[in-house]
Amino acid sequence: MSRDRAVVAFHAAEVGGPLRSLEHELRWLGGEYDVEVLLPESGEPAPAFGELGATVRRGPYAAIEMASSPLGVGRLALRARREVRWFRGLLAERRPRLALSVTSTLPAFLLAARLEGIPSLLWVGELFVGAGRPRRRELAGRALWVAESRLADRVIACSDTVARQFPPPAPVTTILPGLDDAYAAGDGPGFRSRHGIAADAAVIACVGNITRGRGQDVLLRAVGSL
Repeated sequence: MSRDRAVVAFHAAEVGGPLRSLEHELRWLGGEYDVEVLLPESGEPAPAFGELGATVRRGPYAAIEMASSPLGVGRLALRARREVRWFRGLLAERRPRLALSVTSTLPAFLLAARLEGIPSLLWVGELFVGAGRPRRRELAGRALWVAESRLADRVIACSDTVARQFPPPAPVTTILPGLDDAYAAGDGPGFRSRHGIAADAAVIACVGNITRGRGQDVLLRAVGSL
């Protein structure tokens, strides 16, 4: 007896935060469904996607971009129309039980799932609002998320900060990325020795890209008070 299918769309072929944050959840999903992972045609696909035990398929789509002119808006609309058509064709053929978008930058995927009557789940880890962000970017991000919160059957945010970007009554739930013993493996004494850190000295790790909104500046100011 064949199992139900799940189609999972990523916005990048390379390994990034979403894959690392959801690696164990995606492996669990592979135990429940026949999973097909969608990756954009640009970029070299990371071996980690194949290691999930899922079928990997490349597609003619890309993460949504901000348009800087009326001409850019028109081009973006034409591209979105092509992408929705492609996603609809694939979903109509596969008829999955679940469509999961592991990014908020693929609204065409969620729209296609809605048009095909397929339950969809949106996982979000992006920040579009906050200190230092251009006002235009904030407005575009809010408009995008209002639309996506109506397209997706459920939205999962990786933090309360991300969740607060969705206006109520959006169906948003915060689920913090989990940690297990796999993250505890490492050569702590060797790391301390290479960097001249005493065995009894406290060590603070900040994991993530150095970008506005991630709070590295808050951490640096806090360290001075320790």
